[in-house]
Amino acid sequence: MVHLDVKKVGRIPDGGGWAAHGRGTTKAKAAKRGPGARAGYTYLHTAIDGFSRLAYTEAADDEKAVTTIGFFSRAKAFFTAHGIEKIHRVVTDNGSNYRAADFTRTGKALASRHQRICAYTPRHNGKVERYNRLLVDEVLYTRTYTSEHARRTAVAVWVNHYNYHRPHTACGGQPPASRTPARVNNGSEFINHDVVNWAADKDIYFTRSRPYKKNDQATIESKNGHLVRRYGFYYRYDTGAEPQLLNRLWPLVNDRLNYLSPTKKPTGWSADAAGRRKRLYDAPQTPYRRLLDSGTLSRAQQAELRTRHDSLDPVAIATEIDRIHQQLIRLAAEKTHHLEREVQAASTLPHPAGIKLHHRQAS
Repeated sequence: MVHLDVKKVGRIPDGGGWAAHGRGTTKAKAAKRGPGARAGYTYLHTAIDGFSRLAYTEAADDEKAVTTIGFFSRAKAFFTAHGIEKIHRVVTDNGSNYRAADFTRTGKALASRHQRICAYTPRHNGKVERYNRLLVDEVLYTRTYTSEHARRTAVAVWVNHYNYHRPHTACGGQPPASRTPARVNNGSEFINHDVVNWAADKDIYFTRSRPYKKNDQATIESKNGHLVRRYGFYYRYDTGAEPQLLNRLWPLVNDRLNYLSPTKKPTGWSADAAGRRKRLYDAPQTPYRRLLDSGTLSRAQQAELRTRHDSLDPVAIATEIDRIHQQLIRLAAEKTHHLEREVQAASTLPHPAGIKLHHRQAS
């Protein structure tokens, strides 16, 4: 069940309104003068899932039915990407945008049922109404904004915090995303409008992992150690030559790990004579061999992989990786030596000949 609502707030003129300059001041009045200077309103459209309390909010310039239909479609894609595949009911108030025939048809297409609450009874849509109150208390009026763009950016940041970091009482003190099926990490490069829409088209369902819980992503987190740090080191790469070397390095590393390096996968647990748990693993195999044995590839794909595998020279790959490593080390050493010289120059004690001592005579 998904709850929809629109929060109407006054638009902030560029440079700030009366809240920034004071009510009745010259600057506050100037913001409302001139052609097209009328501030108007911003309409915050919100959809919130009744079970997980996961929320999706967009700022729009109106609350027309066509705008609401577009918003609900994007909200549906957002929920789908988080594993909420089917909406059984959508609950709204009795606003004109929700009473429109076009929205009713869309609501029934995206959800099994469209339910409007009783007139003058906002508590029937209480989950989204409470969310709107949180918007007011925690982001809309907690600071002075100098433009509408600045406030909309703050709202987007806060919604991200609400979904993935802010504890929620209804979720047992966990953020709403903890109640959704699948997870990626908390980077905005994974959860954003473009990725969410792409994932919905591909029927890929995911959400973010719990904050500060790297075990939710243990498989990929382990790659940071034996792949990224082992081959890319811990140096800081901030010159033009270093990214070029790294772009040459990673294809070689990919070939070595995928085609030439056997790995073990855990298959279960056992106990030794003392009753201590012991992890069980299968026979070591390369990812290339595991993929061939999976039976998911066509004959053409299998032939392509075999051709690629047969063309690789392990000695040449190891030699080129070592050559790139030596260049990265040399570039890092030059910057390290430069920093050492700066630190030594800053910490060098002055020469005693340049110190003038004042001796106090005994009275």
